[in-house]
Amino acid sequence: ARTKSQSRPSGPLWDGNDVPGGLSLLAVNPSPLYRRVGLHVLPILFCCYLVNYIDRVNVSFAKLHLSTALHLGDAAYGLGAGLFFVGYFFFQIPSNLLLHHIGARRAITLIVILWGIISAAGAFIRTENEFYLQRLLLGASEAGFFPGVILYLTTWFPSTIRARIFAIFLTAIPVAGLIGGPISGYILENVDGAGLQAWQWLFILEGLPCALLALWVFRSLPDRPTDAPWLSSQEQRELEADLAAEIDLEAAEEARNEAERAIAAGFDEPADLAQARAAMDRALLRIRVAERRHREGARRGG
Repeated sequence: ARTKSQSRPSGPLWDGNDVPGGLSLLAVNPSPLYRRVGLHVLPILFCCYLVNYIDRVNVSFAKLHLSTALHLGDAAYGLGAGLFFVGYFFFQIPSNLLLHHIGARRAITLIVILWGIISAAGAFIRTENEFYLQRLLLGASEAGFFPGVILYLTTWFPSTIRARIFAIFLTAIPVAGLIGGPISGYILENVDGAGLQAWQWLFILEGLPCALLALWVFRSLPDRPTDAPWLSSQEQRELEADLAAEIDLEAAEEARNEAERAIAAGFDEPADLAQARAAMDRALLRIRVAERRHREGARRGG
């Protein structure tokens, strides 16, 4: 009788050397096309996240003035600050469903407008309960922005360079801390009048830029490569080819894992070995398709 060990293949079915070279090189040397895309898309999203983070944390700079004006104790202030994340948690999925439904440009525009209005409305809260409500609504309005941007970037950049793109986007957080603190401090020390206290002007002046950002997003942020007027039709096809090739590679990896599980389980029958080889053949076929799509897209883009 045939045993499992006797039925195992003598060597690996796939040594990992069949990955398309063009795609792997993108991680080291992104094409000029991806640099162009980054220069058009990233500044908009970076500025939005910069203002988003400033609007999120400016309540900490206003704490002393706000607590005095509203007679908030430390526990009440802490509860209000924490309620932001309650709204943020529960509204992430609905916000991203909205992005799928109406497109990234409209969804991000709406999110920016909402959080700007709610942030500026913090200047007019008068009671403890209004403070709680404002923080809850601010969290809900901001919830879809960060995960929505991460999802949006996957429609423009392949995974080989996506980590670099995410890293550039996330540098908005330390930059927000670098410039948000001095700006908030200056407003609290030097801006008052028109019947409003300094902490009220803080919320208004740091919420108003969202109107300009929303206009910039709506006018300049395309939903997908095929909507970008600054890309030629050849460049649009090149981007789509790279992303389609990546999908093929993911399918190939899944087929490869299926074959490896079959190999690890051993082969009681010749049909088991045939099944494993068929899975590996599917994996290699998807890799060839991915490589062909990438090369065709590169030729059209060139």
